[in-house]
Amino acid sequence: MGIATDEARRTSVFIAGGGPVGLAMSLLLDRFGIDCVVVEKSPTTTDHPKSRGCWVRTMEIFRQWGIEQAIRDRGLQDNSDMFVFLDSIAGHEFGRTRPEPNVGHTPAWKSLVAQDAVEEEILRVVEKSKLATVLFKHGL
Repeated sequence: MGIATDEARRTSVFIAGGGPVGLAMSLLLDRFGIDCVVVEKSPTTTDHPKSRGCWVRTMEIFRQWGIEQAIRDRGLQDNSDMFVFLDSIAGHEFGRTRPEPNVGHTPAWKSLVAQDAVEEEILRVVEKSKLATVLFKHGL
């Protein structure tokens, strides 16, 4: 069914919202052989970065779905998660974090990747779906 832009139809599951959760739900339902329709009021996936990272469990799930590397390729390089806390851009430094090392406890390490990139990668998989339909520019 892939991406649809016309009329809604009868479906087993109706998903309100085509953000990362709605798109992920449609992908999972497709894998279980359940048809669904995702309705999103925006014309496409978000064009703002919003969220800034996917933690280990999320990346493990993306690995199972076959999109871990595509998501990782859209994010910052590993060990980029250092933050500096200042009172102004050139002011007093209160402290900084150090990147958390990947010590091999999981096959899929966290990734600093923005939500817009994650949504686009999940949508690419959903577009190939036989059972999931995404309707952008549609309301409830």
